[in-house]
Amino acid sequence: RQWFKTILIIFLLMLTAGGAVYAVFYSPLFQVKSIEVKGASISPAQILHGRSYTNILFAFPQIDVSRFPEVANFIVNKDYWNRKVVIEAKERERAIIWCLEQANRCFWIDHTGLIFSDAPEPSGGGAVKVVQDASGRDFGINDYVLPQDKFGNLSSGLNIFDELKMPVSNVRIDNIKFGEFTVFITGGPKIYFSLLFDPKEDYDAIRTLKQSDGWKKFCYVDLRTAFRVYTSKSCSN
Repeated sequence: RQWFKTILIIFLLMLTAGGAVYAVFYSPLFQVKSIEVKGASISPAQILHGRSYTNILFAFPQIDVSRFPEVANFIVNKDYWNRKVVIEAKERERAIIWCLEQANRCFWIDHTGLIFSDAPEPSGGGAVKVVQDASGRDFGINDYVLPQDKFGNLSSGLNIFDELKMPVSNVRIDNIKFGEFTVFITGGPKIYFSLLFDPKEDYDAIRTLKQSDGWKKFCYVDLRTAFRVYTSKSCSN
């Protein structure tokens, strides 16, 4: 009798395991009915890139984000009841138009300095910041326009004018070897910054100069030396 019980238990376990294997791998119970992408004009076939995803119990194949430069990240959600997969794409924010003067080409970059798409050549003033890069370098999609520390310093300098509500008409980089950039203010002097250090400490100096009577008389404000402010009413520099 004990032997019979053992055989019966083993048989039931095998039957249960076989049923589970059949349900998971062969029955339509867990087969994916549909895959949907929201937030970007990307098809499921482009995301899968030749791979298949048929069983909703399994992990979704890893998505190579670098193949979609305009997307910052993907979030995969599974609706087990309806056997549906919804992929939410979060597009990169268009922070700055970066124009290469020598190549006569402009790009959109995000807040990290990553190039993710071509941009139209800007004409006239606008709400979008524009950097004119005359350094002679060449870039493409998925490239960074500057090392992270230098781009962070550039962004920090531009944030000063956002906080002070001072409209920036243009930003220019002439020679990357010097590690400098120039900000052109609407109705104000041009301001020289260094890419080698964070200019956030210059906030108070710029605000004080902006409130002074001589603000519009300055040709430039030079902040390329840490903790030093130089001004000139002459445009010889």
